[in-house]
Amino acid sequence: EAEPPPGVTIQATAARMVGFEIKRSLLRDCGVISLVVGLCVALSLAAAFRCLSTSLVATVPLLFAYVALLAGVALAQGLGWDFSLNFVNLIMFPLLLGSSIDVGIYMVYEARSARRPGVAELVSHTGRAVLCCGLTTLVGFGSFFWSNYSGLISLGTAAMYGYTGALFGALVVLPAFLGLWHDREK
Repeated sequence: EAEPPPGVTIQATAARMVGFEIKRSLLRDCGVISLVVGLCVALSLAAAFRCLSTSLVATVPLLFAYVALLAGVALAQGLGWDFSLNFVNLIMFPLLLGSSIDVGIYMVYEARSARRPGVAELVSHTGRAVLCCGLTTLVGFGSFFWSNYSGLISLGTAAMYGYTGALFGALVVLPAFLGLWHDREK
């Protein structure tokens, strides 16, 4: 209605355009954040294990977290549920990268300890701690599922898929790998 002050430009836009801008910004930021977190995790694994194969084995729960999250999206869409990746639940990818790797580290550290426990002992002792740790994280992030805001609901759903996958990788797949490794060393 009035002329803007000198040096000020006014742009009019629609809510949909603002949403596109937020999404583009979040995708860019999530990529950069995931790269930084990934490098920090890789450096931590290299410093902790000093062995590439051991470090890669510790990433099994992380891989299963990502697979479960992406499979959960496909399953939900196949069943006609209203769940897909959006700019809110994409935050789960760097969160999973930073927080689901720990259960793999716990299992590998114990398996490679001086005691060299067998798979049954590893799962019964360290596995219980990993299960408790993973379930509390799953419940914490998964509680967003009961929010009134659809973005937080999708974040909670993504967390449940991701952390369930991480627990499966840590308590089923990783012990199988570690058992094979244990037998091969004997």
